[in-house]
Amino acid sequence: MLYDLGLRLNTVKVGTQSMVMTNAPPADLLGPPYAVTQKLNGTRESLLHGGAQLRSVQVLISIYGFPLTPEGEAQCGVVLAHLRARAREVDRLAGYGPITECNAADESPVQRDLPTNQHWAAIRFVLTYLQS
Repeated sequence: MLYDLGLRLNTVKVGTQSMVMTNAPPADLLGPPYAVTQKLNGTRESLLHGGAQLRSVQVLISIYGFPLTPEGEAQCGVVLAHLRARAREVDRLAGYGPITECNAADESPVQRDLPTNQHWAAIRFVLTYLQS
């Protein structure tokens, strides 16, 4: 979904393969906008019949790299709105069981980052997944 919105993720070369490291910014910060994801502490679980568990995890998605212009602010706001609207489309998260539900929670509105001359924003997703 992040790629669909035109966001880059940090890719690190390991041997002959490239691995996505979503919890760190790309080395080249001068390219197009990028996303950084971070798993937050705090999970909730409930037991289902047969021993399976429904668990939840919170993921913070921060988006950066939008120019410090009115157009950059508007573009950042549009990407944030698309993330919020498409939260229910999330169907996987690396290292977790099947995602059964994803909801957009609170968000940080578009803000200025004066040291980098960029706009940024963030949104928190709460994902429920099945663990057997």
